[in-house]
Amino acid sequence: MTNQTARTFSLYKFFAITVLALFMSACGFQLKGIISLDDSLKLAVINKTGQSSFSVFRPLERNLQANGVKLVGNINANYQINLLEERQERRTSTISSSNGIDEYELRTTITFEILDRDNEIVLAPQTLKLERTYDYNPNQLTASDTEESQLRTEMSERLASQIVRIYSAIKPAQ
Repeated sequence: MTNQTARTFSLYKFFAITVLALFMSACGFQLKGIISLDDSLKLAVINKTGQSSFSVFRPLERNLQANGVKLVGNINANYQINLLEERQERRTSTISSSNGIDEYELRTTITFEILDRDNEIVLAPQTLKLERTYDYNPNQLTASDTEESQLRTEMSERLASQIVRIYSAIKPAQ
């Protein structure tokens, strides 16, 4: 390839990438998980009530911050997301013909509410629930424990994402 041909090829690549970027921005393309929020929703606080730890707390923090929400204290916050209760359960889902456990079902339930600056209820307590099953092998306990841990982490992240979507749907009072 000659120097002139290489320059022309580079120019065509640049032009193609620029046109592609323009089309993507014009159609409203956004990265997955990024939500456009009203400005009043961008000052919030997450309160944990009732129990000391919530597996959804850190993923919820990260998800809100990734969407441009500044997490502040109760005094400065326009909205409070109150985590009221979280339950994690594991039960036998499938039993083999030899009476051994083949699958477990994991269930995580989170109850939360959203209040405004004046402690008025914007969203009454809501309960979200996720269930997942995984294969259990008593001969590979470490692998089964790792899979359960990964599923619990994924479930917490999905619940946090659902809470953020619900939060983003709030219509601020004018």
